[in-house]
Amino acid sequence: MKRLLNLLRRALARNAIHCLESQLQAQTAALDQVASITVYRDIFRARTTTQRELLEARQQYIALLPPGERRTWRTA
Repeated sequence: MKRLLNLLRRALARNAIHCLESQLQAQTAALDQVASITVYRDIFRARTTTQRELLEARQQYIALLPPGERRTWRTA
């Protein structure tokens, strides 16, 4: 039962990572389309927040892995 629960937690953490990566990609693409400096600044701040959340989600996922198994990602 404990193994199944851990597997479910890892799946949810992996899903959160995927969602945050998609959000970060969309925010980066939006920066190229913005003409207003205030909107650019707001998107840039939101992008920075998303990067922090992505880092935390990856750390939580890594903490759920069995000892000796570590994943790596490209820098966000």
